[in-house]
Parts: sequence; C-alpha cells; structure tokens
Amino acid sequence: MANVSDNNVSVIETTSNTVTGTIAVGFAPIFVAFSPDGSKAYVANSGSNNVSVINTANNTVTSTVAVGSLPVSVAFSPDGRKAYVANTSSKTVSVINAESNNLLWYYNLYDMPFSVAFSPDGTKAYVATAGNYVLNYINNALSTNFYDNALSSSFSVGSQPVSVVFNTNGRKAYVVNSWSSNISVINTASNTVTSTISVGTRPNSIAFSPDGRKAYVANAGSNDVSVITTSPMVTSVSPTSGTTLGGTSIIITGTNLSGTTDISVGGVACSAFNVTNSTTATCTSPEGSAGSASVLVTTPDGTNAANTLFTYVPPTPTLTFARPTSASVAMLGSLTNAATSTLSGGSYGAITYSSSNAGVASVNSSGVITPVSVGSA
Repeated sequence: MANVSDNNVSVIETTSNTVTGTIAVGFAPIFVAFSPDGSKAYVANSGSNNVSVINTANNTVTSTVAVGSLPVSVAFSPDGRKAYVANTSSKTVSVINAESNNLLWYYNLYDMPFSVAFSPDGTKAYVATAGNYVLNYINNALSTNFYDNALSSSFSVGSQPVSVVFNTNGRKAYVVNSWSSNISVINTASNTVTSTISVGTRPNSIAFSPDGRKAYVANAGSNDVSVITTSPMVTSVSPTSGTTLGGTSIIITGTNLSGTTDISVGGVACSAFNVTNSTTATCTSPEGSAGSASVLVTTPDGTNAANTLFTYVPPTPTLTFARPTSASVAMLGSLTNAATSTLSGGSYGAITYSSSNAGVASVNSSGVITPVSVGSA
C-alpha cells in the first residue's frame, strides 16, 4: 500500500491482515503494481518522477527508474516483460523493460494520461486521458510510439477518467470517471460505451474479484466502496412452477443477460431460449424431477448464482370417461313383465335384451329385475 505523505509503502500480511513492514521509496508514492508472476512491485512516485522496483521476496528496492513528469499509474503487459507508466504532466507513457528494469522509450500523447490497461490477450491498449476520452491502440509489440502502433479509435466517456480495467475475458472494459462519479462500460469488440453505472462520489480505482463476477470501486469522496455485479444475475422467474414433464415457458428477469449462451433449469439445458434484452430472457423448461430447481443463465462473463426460483411439480392426473354404446349382461331365467307377460326378446325401458330361452328374467311392479334363467341383456 502506497503512503503518499510518508514516502513509503506498507507491506500487509493478507492471512492476518496486519502490517508486517514498510519500505522507503521515492517522493509521494501514489500507485503500486505487481508483475504477473508477483516477483516485483513497481511503485509510481509522483513527486520524484521515478519508479521504485521492489523485490517482493525480500521487500527491498532493487532499482529506481526515472520516467516522465508526475507518474500516476503503472501497467504491466500481459506477458510481464514490459511496464507502462502514465506520466500526466509530461503527457507521455514511459516503457520499462521489466526484465532489466531499464527505460526503453517514451510514448508522446496529445493529452494527459491517467491510466493504461491491456486486454488479456495483449492485442489492445486503452489509455484514459484527462480530456474525457479513452484512446484505443492496436498493440503490435508497441515499438517506439503509440502512433506507430495504430491509434484505431478514441471514444468519449465520463468526466475525468482516472482508471481503466479490462474484465477477465477482455470483452468489456470499465472506466472510472472521477468527476462524474460513474463507471463507463465499454464493449471492446466495437469500442463503444454500452452503459454507465453510477457509483459513490469521486471514485478513483476499480478491481475485479478473482472469478470476475464482481467489481469493487473505491470512492474517495464518499469514503465507501461500490460493488458491481458483472456476471449475469437472475432476480425472478414467471411462472415459478411447472410440471416435471417440461414444456413450461419461463420468463426470466435479471441483469447482464445480453450475450446469453445457455439457460438451464435444474441442471438441464432448456430446449429453447430467447434473450429479449439485457434484463429479460425466456426459455422452455426441460423435463425435471419434482422439487426446487435452479435457473442458471450463462454468458461469456460467467453464470449467475444458484437459486431455488423454480419448482417442478408432478402433473395433475386426468380422468377420462367413456360412455358405452351397448352392454351384455349374463343373467338367469327369463325376463317377465309383471304387468303383462313373459318376453323372449325386445326391450324394456333402456335395456335391450335377447335370449334363446323363453324367458330371461322376471320384473315386478316396482321394476326390479330378477334373473330366472341363462340369457343376456
């Protein structure tokens, strides 16, 4: 941790969260960056216009490299071979050979740089400048001048962009706008600002969690930290239940749903899905087991947290009645109409009867049929 007034950096043991030592560096240290392998720490000393190189194995300064005027940040190339220092007052970016700790060259810019960031694959370099712009460079080894490496575009962001960071897959970049107290989210494929997120007052830095699902913004003016969810988030589904047979059309509401590549319910991929916009998607539920099921949306930026928003229920039993057109009943004896005589065939009320016998049954005056001999009705 850089201590501007004390001209040193504090070493913190992260397992116990205690300060284990301090290292004297240059005047007014303002920024610390670690090499990708963690073996070195570069400290930008804004008051002495140099960079202190610290060996993290023994916490000693091994080199001091002169750079431009008012260095405010340091960024390592993805391969760790070079370090880039943004010098605000001299409007330059210094390039240091991180293997020998020697200055290689300067990049001359037309505006004051605050921050340099590289895409994870090293093909792009974004520079946040005081003119409220982000400069986009194609990083072809970055030979001697940013202009030699194709300034492909520049785009406007918020007021006073002081920091820019790519997310873990490089599809988005997040620009911290200090004076406008917000974050510009950039689609790095098109180099356009896709959204603006309000945060606390006077934000000055941003960092991602190791899994890339959240970003934390330090707000110097309001003395707090804003937490931004960068991966998909599902807040509700409708309906909240469906049968285990599948086939239920589910409306999913949440954030960061654009670019969805898969939706699953209960661990099984939906048979079909559609993304309406960044906050709404629909899917057709697959077959599932009775009980609660997690609705998961996956994008290139990750997958939302597990949940119990949907419930599978057994299908409701359905009874089907069939009305027979005729029936045959084995009986004994003959069918006799008590009011008239013995019948050997014909019909009585709703009953049609026939028999080879003289009588099928007897019927009393109350309509009760009594079988008397073999026959059918």
